[in-house]
Amino acid sequence: MCRFLQDKRFPHKPQGKRIELKITDPKDLARDVIKSDSCRIIVPELALELYSGTLGSRFTTIEGLLELVFFFLKSFPFSKKYY
Repeated sequence: MCRFLQDKRFPHKPQGKRIELKITDPKDLARDVIKSDSCRIIVPELALELYSGTLGSRFTTIEGLLELVFFFLKSFPFSKKYY
């Protein structure tokens, strides 16, 4: 029995697509994104690199994604408090 969850709305594709967003205005943070489980996110300005499987699949905004990363970094028990 397969225990992997499959979402029929977003079928898995064997090849990915690179999408780059440049945030120039605070309104850009409200842009909706669909993050797949196999997605890799890189934010060079924050020295942040998230590998596939880090946050799972989700539909959110850029701001929501960054808040989620901050939440997980803050709740990690071995992290130093730099925030």
